[in-house]
Amino acid sequence: VYRVLNYLVEKGILHKISSKNIFILCEYCKGDKHTENTVFLICKVCNNVNEIQAEACFDNLRKLSSKYNFSLDCSHIELPGYCT
Repeated sequence: VYRVLNYLVEKGILHKISSKNIFILCEYCKGDKHTENTVFLICKVCNNVNEIQAEACFDNLRKLSSKYNFSLDCSHIELPGYCT
């Protein structure tokens, strides 16, 4: 089962939410892997996960990290918080 899940993650159909050890369907997938960077907003109360495309956020993080001679190696960020 995990081989299939990892394959679907590689294809961009699923995302793995590491902090929860769960897999979710990509909200933006249209059958092809998308290249946009993703932020997951994870509610600590109801465990709802919202996926948002945040290319500008990643651009800023790349610029900031380059000032410290650091190269980012991630395609998503998980942010815990609270939904309304």
